[in-house]
Order: sequence, then structure tokens, then C-alpha cells
Amino acid sequence: MAGQTRSAQPTRADAGLIRRRLATGLRQAREATGLTHQQVATELGWALTTIIRIEGGTVRVADPTLIALGGLYGSDPATVAGWQQMAKGSRWQPFRGYRDVIPLTYRAYLGLEAAATRIIQWAPLHLPELVQSARYAHAIAELSTPLPAGGDVADRRAALTAARQTGLLEQPDPPHLTVLLDEGVIERLARGPDIMLDQLLDLRRYVDHPHITIQVAGHAAGFHRGLLSAFTILEFDTDPALIFTHPEPFTAAEVTDEATGYQQTVASLAAAATHPKQLDEVIDACLGLNPFHFDGVGS
Repeated sequence: MAGQTRSAQPTRADAGLIRRRLATGLRQAREATGLTHQQVATELGWALTTIIRIEGGTVRVADPTLIALGGLYGSDPATVAGWQQMAKGSRWQPFRGYRDVIPLTYRAYLGLEAAATRIIQWAPLHLPELVQSARYAHAIAELSTPLPAGGDVADRRAALTAARQTGLLEQPDPPHLTVLLDEGVIERLARGPDIMLDQLLDLRRYVDHPHITIQVAGHAAGFHRGLLSAFTILEFDTDPALIFTHPEPFTAAEVTDEATGYQQTVASLAAAATHPKQLDEVIDACLGLNPFHFDGVGS
């Protein structure tokens, strides 16, 4: 599944992908020496978590750190200089103002999402953030916020969802977004009929959207790996696709094996799902099947 073509000149949005390339290069250099994470940490006197985060692409890497790693790995000066150049190009992070309300791994995911040319999302339980209405987004943020944190975290996470939608999907050259929904997602009420009605009506604007495709997979799709967790496939112009599972909202865990299986799941679900042009019909059918939920709402 190839993504659309973008300019070959790196931009700020590519920072997450550049950081990923740097992390991959550092991991490969370590593996070439046969050293483990723990051995590197011991040799350099660093915490084990530091090495893991560097190779996970979740932290910025300073020049002295790269020089130290290059010296330990026996890397030539040109290789270290290349790492330093990549580190310089990876400094920008999207949505820095929300760092305190989302996990470190999710911040890394958002950086990669910003660089993608195609985003494919499977949602078995609730609508993914990029197509949530404002009220639905707040309801999801409330569910995913620890109770002691109070409403402020939920408010800011909902604001992050809105900022992602605007920054990613309303830019001049947006990625193509494909959303595959389990039919239960649009039938399940979200904190009340008024919120769900608002969400269903909001989905109508994507029927003829040039960059967003929404399909609904019925229960006849049967058992498949997508029943285990929501997941996202990020595709890029030149780099391999990346796959992330989302055990709960505002989390992202990278899948490093069985990538082909997820792509096959997407292909089979898309083939079994409704045509994108049928989204209006699906919404009408949902409203018709559940009239007791929505009678009098919005009138």
C-alpha cells in the first residue's frame, strides 16, 4: 500500500520520521557490535532506560551522547556526523504543549503520524481521534483520564484531538486517512444520545471528502486480529510502514513483527466493509435501528 508522494525536501513534519531513522541507525550500530542494552549502559555509566528510549526514538539525542555511542561502537566520523545531522533535523515535536497529559510513547507516535502520507486506522470499540466530533472527543478523553487528575486533563486531551484534526487533516498537503470501523462503534451510545447523534451527523461530512475514507465492517467479517485491539498503519514515501496498536485512547505500542498480518487484515476488512459512498446509508440505518435513542434529540 503506497502512500501519496510529497516533496523530497524535509520539513518540520518529517522530524518524527528522521528521529526514527536515527534510532534505527543507532540500534543497528549497537547490534553490529554484539552489545546488549545493559552492556552499553554499563560501559557508558548510563541508566538502562536511557539506551532503550534512545533506540525507541522517544527522546532527543544530544551531540555528546552520539559521540559517546559512536566511540563505543567503533563508528567512523562520517557515520557519527550523519547521526548528528539527523538529530538536528529531529528536534521539532508536534503538540509540545500537551506533553504532560500524554505518555512519552504517544508523543513519539504523534511525531511519526505528522510525517505519514497515508494513515490507516481500524477501530473496533470507538471512533479514532481524527474523526471524532468535539463532544464525542471529550467523552473519550474523560474515560481515558485517571479520576484523580480531574477535568483539566480531559479538557486538554480533547483539545489535543481537535488540534490534531486541524493540523494534520486541514493542511495544504494532508495525508490520506482511511478509517475502518466495526459496526458496533456507530451503534454504541457515547455518554448519551445527544453526543452520539452529534457524532453520527458529523461523520456525514466525510462522505465525499477527497482525503478521508470511512468504511464500516459488519459482524459478518468474523474473527480477525483487529478484534484484539485498535491499530494504525502509518505509510511514508520512502520509509517502511509502521504499525501501532492502541490498547486504550492516547496510547500507542509499536508492532515490530507480524506486520504483514495486520496489512492482510486491513485488506480483508476493507473488502468486506461498506463502500465509502455508503456512509450516509449506514448512518441512516443506524438512526433507524435505534429510534428510541434519538427521538426528540436535537429537535
